[in-house]
Amino acid sequence: MKLKRILAIALTAMMLITAFPVTIIAQAAGTVADSVGATPAATTVKLSTPSVTLKPNLVDGGLTFIINDPNTAGVASYTLQLYTAGGSLVKTYDNLLTTEGTIELGSTISIGTLYMARVKAEAKSSTVGGITYIDSEYSAYSAEAVATGVATSLLIYSQPTKLAYVIGSELDLSGLKVKLYYEDETGKEYNSVIPLSLFDTYGITTSPAHGTKITSSLIGTKITVYAGNVSAQTNAITLANTSLETPSITLATNTTSGGLSYTITDKNSPSAVSKYVIYIYSTSNTQSPVYTYETKSKTGVINTSAEIVGGQSYVARVKAVASAANEADSELSALSNSAVAASSIKSISIVQPYDTDYRVGSRLNLYDLCVIVTYLDNTAVQVWYEGFYKYGITVSLENGIILTPDYNGRYVIISCGSITTSFKLSVASSGGAGLSVSDITIENMPDATVYEVGDYIDYTGLVVKLSFYEGINQKYTPITVAYSDFNKYGITLSLPTSTKLTAEHKSVTVGCTGCTDATSATTKFDIKVVKSEDVITKIEIADLPKKLYYDIGDKLDLSGLVVNLTYRDGRKITGVSYVNLSTYDIKATPAHNEMLAAGTKKVTLSFGKKASASFTIYVGDLYVTNIKVKAKPTKTVYTEGETLNLSGLVVTLTYINGTTLDVPFADFSKHDIKWDKDRVLTPNDTVAYVWVGTFVEGSTDNVYTTIPITVKPKEVTSIAIVTQPKLSYYSGDTLDLSKLTIKIKYADRSSITVSYKDFKSYGIKTSLEDGIVLSKSTHNGQTIAITYRNITVNTNKLSVVNREVKSIAIISSINIEYYIGDNLDLSGLIVKLTYDNGNTVTVPFSKFGEYEIKTSIPHGKALTSSDNYKSVIISCGSAKQYTEPLIVKYRTLVGLKIGAASTHRTVYRAGERFDSDKLVLTASYSDGSTKRLSGADIVVSPIAALNESNKYVTAYFTDPTGITMSVKIDIYVYAPKIYDVIIGWNNPFTDVKQSDWYYQYAAYMNCIGVMNGTSTTKFSPSESLTRGMFVTMLYRIAGSPSVTYKGIFKDVSKNDYYANAIEWAYSVGITTGTSATQFSPGMTLTREQMITFLYRFAKYYGYNVSDGTPLTKFPDAGKISAYALDAFKWAYSKGLINERDNGYLEPTNIATRAEAAKGLTIFHINYAR
Repeated sequence: MKLKRILAIALTAMMLITAFPVTIIAQAAGTVADSVGATPAATTVKLSTPSVTLKPNLVDGGLTFIINDPNTAGVASYTLQLYTAGGSLVKTYDNLLTTEGTIELGSTISIGTLYMARVKAEAKSSTVGGITYIDSEYSAYSAEAVATGVATSLLIYSQPTKLAYVIGSELDLSGLKVKLYYEDETGKEYNSVIPLSLFDTYGITTSPAHGTKITSSLIGTKITVYAGNVSAQTNAITLANTSLETPSITLATNTTSGGLSYTITDKNSPSAVSKYVIYIYSTSNTQSPVYTYETKSKTGVINTSAEIVGGQSYVARVKAVASAANEADSELSALSNSAVAASSIKSISIVQPYDTDYRVGSRLNLYDLCVIVTYLDNTAVQVWYEGFYKYGITVSLENGIILTPDYNGRYVIISCGSITTSFKLSVASSGGAGLSVSDITIENMPDATVYEVGDYIDYTGLVVKLSFYEGINQKYTPITVAYSDFNKYGITLSLPTSTKLTAEHKSVTVGCTGCTDATSATTKFDIKVVKSEDVITKIEIADLPKKLYYDIGDKLDLSGLVVNLTYRDGRKITGVSYVNLSTYDIKATPAHNEMLAAGTKKVTLSFGKKASASFTIYVGDLYVTNIKVKAKPTKTVYTEGETLNLSGLVVTLTYINGTTLDVPFADFSKHDIKWDKDRVLTPNDTVAYVWVGTFVEGSTDNVYTTIPITVKPKEVTSIAIVTQPKLSYYSGDTLDLSKLTIKIKYADRSSITVSYKDFKSYGIKTSLEDGIVLSKSTHNGQTIAITYRNITVNTNKLSVVNREVKSIAIISSINIEYYIGDNLDLSGLIVKLTYDNGNTVTVPFSKFGEYEIKTSIPHGKALTSSDNYKSVIISCGSAKQYTEPLIVKYRTLVGLKIGAASTHRTVYRAGERFDSDKLVLTASYSDGSTKRLSGADIVVSPIAALNESNKYVTAYFTDPTGITMSVKIDIYVYAPKIYDVIIGWNNPFTDVKQSDWYYQYAAYMNCIGVMNGTSTTKFSPSESLTRGMFVTMLYRIAGSPSVTYKGIFKDVSKNDYYANAIEWAYSVGITTGTSATQFSPGMTLTREQMITFLYRFAKYYGYNVSDGTPLTKFPDAGKISAYALDAFKWAYSKGLINERDNGYLEPTNIATRAEAAKGLTIFHINYAR
């Protein structure tokens, strides 16, 4: 087991946050005091809230935390709180001086339990740079993570549903489950079956990842699953046999509830489709989807969201996902019609302080703008300006523009769909708001930087990036500005477009107005101005680059590129290599070594705007998916014996991205297109094949087309054997026709000699196939008939004799490891027989009978323990061979769980014993098999009578090898008086579960008619109840005695449901009201009022209520009202009320219905008459 790591932290006068990992020992909670005194400062700043990520630690066990802190100053330490996934605080870790660390397993951190965390930054007590910092707020809760042990083994429990794909589709790991084995700090082993949906929770990753695009390089690859230092692999990814037909989709505006409605048309069988995946695109960008939606329905609604914005227009594509593992998903459909999403937004409001008062010439600052968007279902979301785009929120003015007097009084309109709000600008001679430019950089150079003397400069294509000074804890995203918007953003250029260029013009300076530092907020780029005779007027590509096809992410490689240049004065320069392009001021767009994005790209070589040339490259998996004939070859009719001639043929190549290219026959070699070059044609040839890349016989990956041809036969007059095949063999040899050659004579007196390897293309048949195994009894003395166009000739006779087997060698062995009860598998056994002449033959098990080979243990025999360490004897005549000894063993028990067929009891009366008669367990073994266990197979503990403290029993199973495993079985044990009442209760309440602590009390109260719920389906355990309600419950417990209404309290009328109960309670001394004339029936009942009523009720029945328990151990005992103190002591001692989870009594806080049910139940059992 791992050693626990303890980090000793020493504080100096200046407490520094480090990035070194720390291990938190769950059993120890040390605290560290900060002794640095606080110094008053003029400025107080609240620290920004950090965030925390919680991850399983499968390497060392426990959990790992990572704190992400945006603060750059003022932080002394962190406080991290660890919670269960249910929200219960487990532990607080104070004074953390690290942003990464490990929380180890221990008494408070349990293996297999889900946890979440939150964090806050603690401020330094001294000022920093004249600023006094105060603690941040606590962060939001992190995502849940499970505390694990050290991963020791990982098995694939179930394979992904789909492993067969077509190229270009996405990897879908749905259905993948793994079995993870891990151990705690004591060495005790645990295991969990983990589906794909929980991989992140358990810290499990895969390579390749879910959603990865399938390329040819992934075919045959296994998916590796990683958990800590262990891993496992799935079966390999394969090419799909077939793929689904492509469905289509139409969109419409959904005016009923907002958003879009869709209809899918699909010709595929419903059973062949597991689901549809819909991709929604903005009509302005149909390349990247803004939203992805999965559904099993062909019609439905896609609601508005951050991605689907009311008032905006969208289109869609859809694909069908295959149900069968060996069938591929459909292709993506074509784009649908466009439709406008109906708005489901109720309102949008500005909620954050923002800048409205500006000085003329300052820059508009929208970074601090924040709005709340409220939807029709009353859900709301707060959105800052930099996240507006995610929610489709637009602003009528651009951030960072220069404000002129014309903007004074103008409204800035904020829109989300058809819903808007606004604020008014004030632009005057004074005002403090606005952005200050800190830096300006060139984002994209102009299209042209080379000019001729006398030209005017052209800034088309120029893009700059403006960065701004940031306030404390503010980080502004830079703004990118194209040349067309330079005036709006106050961007200046040192050379106006009206300037005629001379050779002295070398560079252009880019600056801006409204810059804090005019020197730093400038940049420049170089230009070149040449004389007329030095202008290149023509660029010709002599040789293309060696590489035209790229993978996504590759860099452009111009190696091999050669160009010829022509100048205006007639000069020519030839053979200019790509490395010398810059010497001649030739610009390549994109540039050599520039990263390439997917698609068909044009590479342009330019000399300013005076001359250019281009060529095409292909980036990504742009392999050819289809080839079709566009123009037939000139010759399609041949006479037998002629060779194929494809002159005139033009084909169209289709690439995976949908682009096409027409290629004439003369250019086939440039595009890796191949054909049957120099092929001699026969009458059997009806088509000529043209293919891309390598043609693999029988492969479904071949990309090819065919051209119909006609080959007119010549009349055959005779055929004759030129060379006989091999004719002498021994039994077991294979027929060899490779030397067989015949001559075909035609009526035109021509002839052709055909060797056996070409028989198939000529349609020549043989009565015995090459390669068949020969035997003396069948083939000795037989001839082989050769037939061509109804003319037959026979070979000489075969000679086949037997040989003696001298030895047997095992070529491919058998599986030798089995479990008892498995069947012996000899199917993979292959042996080599060596005959007396030294010849050999390899014989698979399927042909053992043909060669009279026998085995001492028959194939398929169910193995027993007596077969352990026996060898299988293989014999043929007197020759023998032995396999390795068989290992026949018991299966290894690896898991135990409650079986699906188990109908055991879970509810018991205290004093009963656990009933295991109907308990069924399932044992799992290392080979993946399972066994049903019941009855005498199972031992249960405890066997003694059950009491209310028993929350579970443990069932044990010991296999024949002595391995014992156990499983906990949850049970519910109730006191006899409660059990006898609630057994058989038909629970009507959806918010009362048997595992809830208040279940028995809610059931008891409901069974005796005291509490009936807040509705037919809700008990509302956490809700409060009024004084009138509670007194009515007491009245019911008393048997609802008859009373006479006297109108003692003015706020209780005769017709009120609680009138009789209050009259009764007053008459027996349970209540005196909140005043002499007021009972306050609608007032929320407090905890001290509740137990006071019960206390007086007990006194009314004549019980001694003076034996209370002192409450001084509780911090808030002093808050108990004087009238309720004795009652609280008594009630606490009798279990009618307890402290709350936080350790406080909270006497004046409201009493919940669950607490009332508990108090009333215990009172009814022990005091009611």
